[in-house]
Amino acid sequence: MSISRLKVYRTAVVSQTLLPRIEGDRIAVFGIMIATSVIRRLICEEKVHEIHPNIEMGKLEGTQTLDQALADLVRNDVVAEEAVMMRSSRPEKLHQALQLQDEATVF
Repeated sequence: MSISRLKVYRTAVVSQTLLPRIEGDRIAVFGIMIATSVIRRLICEEKVHEIHPNIEMGKLEGTQTLDQALADLVRNDVVAEEAVMMRSSRPEKLHQALQLQDEATVF
């Protein structure tokens, strides 16, 4: 989606994909960007590079990146890690986040 279209549609943007569950059926996974005041300002100022980190930090406002949703599904043993890596926009970062989570649960 272009910046000019984002300036017009400022309520929310939702992206979704379907993934195979470990159990065999499919599950929908969502990335959600709510147009908070910070997100609106970043869009107006065309600071696209700052939007993704703000979505990552906006869990309390109801936002989440698709990668955050993918990580939650792996942590909850709903989807295999291999399946989420193919859909991730940043597979290296997602892999590191999952490894850190695994290391934290060991102790």
